[in-house]
Amino acid sequence: MPSGIYPIPTYRPASHPKRPTRPAFGLRARAWWKRDRLDEVLASGANPASTPELAFRANQLQSPAGRSSLANAIVRLLGEAHAPNLGPYTAAGHERNARIRAYADNLRVLIARLRDENPIDVQGAAMTARLVNDRTGPLYRDDGAPLGSVVLSVRLALDRSASRPRDMPRAA
Repeated sequence: MPSGIYPIPTYRPASHPKRPTRPAFGLRARAWWKRDRLDEVLASGANPASTPELAFRANQLQSPAGRSSLANAIVRLLGEAHAPNLGPYTAAGHERNARIRAYADNLRVLIARLRDENPIDVQGAAMTARLVNDRTGPLYRDDGAPLGSVVLSVRLALDRSASRPRDMPRAA
């Protein structure tokens, strides 16, 4: 081409090998819409690979962003429990804050575990999400299980996969 005008190639490059493909919008929407139910199913020990929604939600919970979001929610609750009450006084709010302050050390250990680099078990991550998001749970109401035992079971469930021996005959 003597005039210096060169044709633009009409090829489309393949997707970048280091960049993962994003899940379909429908899957992301269904997982967002049913996230509380999916968390409940995962917390009860269901296999995350059984449905695409469970697998997507498990990946969300175990991702660094998901772990950070759960840890930040617990930090906010701790901050509210230790902050001065500038709003209207309620007995339920006072009891909730006192309960959270009583188990603050256990909650701080849970926060540290969520923020470290070690992998976490999906069941423990789902249990943490239920603890934070369930407004009828032990972080918000004193109706069911005591907060201390729930936080302890969540902490143990986060480490469940790391504590299992890989080879049972050799472990015995």
